[in-house]
Amino acid sequence: MVPALLVVPVLSLLGMESHEATFLIVLAPFLAFPVILIVGQAYNGNETWKNNLKEGGIIGLGSLLISLTVPRPLTSSTTALRPGSIGFPSRSCSRTTP
Repeated sequence: MVPALLVVPVLSLLGMESHEATFLIVLAPFLAFPVILIVGQAYNGNETWKNNLKEGGIIGLGSLLISLTVPRPLTSSTTALRPGSIGFPSRSCSRTTP
């Protein structure tokens, strides 16, 4: 689970903005669960798969951890509340009354 926890900080160090990494919210589970399915079929009954990886539960938790940590910089960022950004009206878009 530690590698999954380090995905967002590593992307930040590489210069990727948090809004550019939002594709990971959907992509991480979509990639992880087929991997769990295929690896589970290949290593069915293996002690490492059953005891250490909890039959894919650890991989699934890692993908969900990525999905939940990517939006965190987006919600704590003050750039999301700049005038003109989505959800915050700009002065040029305001209505004028006759």
